Amino acid sequence: MNPYGQRLNAKQKQRTVNRLSALAALFLWLLPSVVEPAEGQAKIQGAVFISPSGKLEGDLVMRGAGVEVMILRGDGSFEANLAALRQNRLPTINKQLGVVNKAQDDLLRAGRGSKAETDRKSVVLRQERAKLAELKETYAKEANELIAKHTFAKTKTDSEGKFTFAGIVPGRYLVYAHFEIAGMEVHYYWLLPVEARTEKEIEVSLDKLNSTSAFYY
Repeated sequence: MNPYGQRLNAKQKQRTVNRLSALAALFLWLLPSVVEPAEGQAKIQGAVFISPSGKLEGDLVMRGAGVEVMILRGDGSFEANLAALRQNRLPTINKQLGVVNKAQDDLLRAGRGSKAETDRKSVVLRQERAKLAELKETYAKEANELIAKHTFAKTKTDSEGKFTFAGIVPGRYLVYAHFEIAGMEVHYYWLLPVEARTEKEIEVSLDKLNSTSAFYY
């Protein structure tokens, strides 16, 4: 038997082993999503979608692609600060909303009178709407600052509206997201409490049925 041929076969076998090892390592690297939560950690995942039934089925499902999803600390301080902000701002906003509604009614009634009266009521309505918009803008700014202050982690949904938070310390959190239907001025907000448990995957569905006004009106 040719000893040179034996050495050649041994080298070929070693190359094959090296290639298979490299392919196995690459395969494992390409599958991070199937890795279970590490010891002592938790994983929160879910999807953002809107459908008439509230369930993820049918052709009318709108998946929230590219939606920013945040995890807020759920130690109770955010809820307390949010309640204080709502108590401080919402009564004024609701009062101004009533003023706007009255101005709209006045304009409709003025439509049966002179043009001068209609024009005057129209100006009043624009002014009251501007005041309401300013109040809402101030409130939204303060609420967003509050959310940013208590945010623990954030990510964006993929093309199917799915999101994942891995390596989460077990405990209570709040999942926050805002989904806008483009061109329709329709908004959905979520502020859902989640209990992350050790070495567990928590599935969260942000759909039409569990949407909330969050901190808005």
